[in-house]
Amino acid sequence: MKLSTIFAATAALMLATSCGILGGSTATTATPTSNGQASGAALRSLYTQYKTDGKIDMTNINNILNLAALSQAVTELKDAGTVDKSAYIKEFATGLILGSNNLVNQSNSTPVVNGLTNIAGIDLSAVKGAATSLIASGITAAAAQAGTAQAQAAQAAQTAQNQAAATSAQAANTAANTATAVTNAISTVGAASNEVSQAVSSLQSIFKLFAK
Repeated sequence: MKLSTIFAATAALMLATSCGILGGSTATTATPTSNGQASGAALRSLYTQYKTDGKIDMTNINNILNLAALSQAVTELKDAGTVDKSAYIKEFATGLILGSNNLVNQSNSTPVVNGLTNIAGIDLSAVKGAATSLIASGITAAAAQAGTAQAQAAQAAQTAQNQAAATSAQAANTAANTATAVTNAISTVGAASNEVSQAVSSLQSIFKLFAK
């Protein structure tokens, strides 16, 4: 996997951080509207990647981060089938439409929320853990942008006579740490194949609602 691909998760990481994957805020302390917005943004990113790849590739770092963010944001929908959460869902749907930039709309919002409720009932702790590890390893939105430039500069500098040995070693160490973090995250998600498959199936059902 190229470093440029690894670091392409900038938007997803911004979303993941805002949803409290690393700690801090949680879905229970956020408002229904903000949870809906976070869900909509993650859903749109997943759908965009799905259209590009023709599948939901869970070795793609963007998808890992976005699924983790989505799982965090839909937590409050988990018991919607047994508890009356109509007021919460109404506000959540408003945020969902806004966050998805109208990919979700008034016509399809109800089945989309139903699909997200299914995802809320799936244990995706492994996916969230993988995302947390990525962020804890320094793969954040700002670091991703800086890391891309650093990695490219380090690669070009290998043939330059004036490349300092210390800088070269640091760049190599950064690249190695990043590669390890990515490999570990993908392995963690892969180990939870049953739960991830359930989530992917639910996402595919939702995506059919967006087909033009």
